[in-house]
Amino acid sequence: MFPKDKDIFLQILIFVSTVAIFFYECRKGYFSKFGSFFKNIQPSSYFRLLFLSAALSVGLFFADVRLLEIIQSFQHPFFKLVINCGAWLGRGCNMWLLVIACYFLFKLLKNNLGSRLTFGVLLSVTLSTTFSFIVKRTFMRARPYNHFGAFSFFHLNGLLHDKNAFQSFPSGDVALVAGAAAFLFYATKNSYTRWLLLIFPVATAFSRIWLDRHWPSDTLFSVGLGFIAGLFIWQYQKHLESLTP
Repeated sequence: MFPKDKDIFLQILIFVSTVAIFFYECRKGYFSKFGSFFKNIQPSSYFRLLFLSAALSVGLFFADVRLLEIIQSFQHPFFKLVINCGAWLGRGCNMWLLVIACYFLFKLLKNNLGSRLTFGVLLSVTLSTTFSFIVKRTFMRARPYNHFGAFSFFHLNGLLHDKNAFQSFPSGDVALVAGAAAFLFYATKNSYTRWLLLIFPVATAFSRIWLDRHWPSDTLFSVGLGFIAGLFIWQYQKHLESLTP
């Protein structure tokens, strides 16, 4: 099987598995309380996160070029190990397959807590990558390797031609890993474990910058998207738990 065929097969497997999991959880009533949750939602926390992420990212635009040069100058073997780990997590289907495999494993072991957490992670990464997909195609920012500069946005011709070269803001890979880490950050009570979880999106962010695929501000905003998605799903799960006898 050729690599391209393998990627297509994995994408189909992920799509079918995700749809099956969503359908199963829907049949079990997971989303039955979403209406009551949405009516009582407090949007201020999400807007604060969005505003903070946007403000920090805009401020970072002015330092993007210099930060990119600094990060790409790192050559220490340990840093390269971090880069490789972060790149693996964000690359292609890896994170999706990991989350889906954990979900089915917990279901097989009849571990309700584990399956509930992994389904929360799956929802969070789905939401964060959806946010990233929309924003990418709104701002159409040139990637660093184009050498158009850090303030090169709205390349509308990129919608039809060489579109991948103009989807720098934000990073889909970082949003994916950040969505998973953020949900677990909110769901984990141990303070040391919570902060250790942030190593993963940071490692993925460094990998994307070091590989010349994203500006630092791209990755920062992506982490914000991940935390917005993670907070939303975590609060919904807390809502479900509060209604469980």
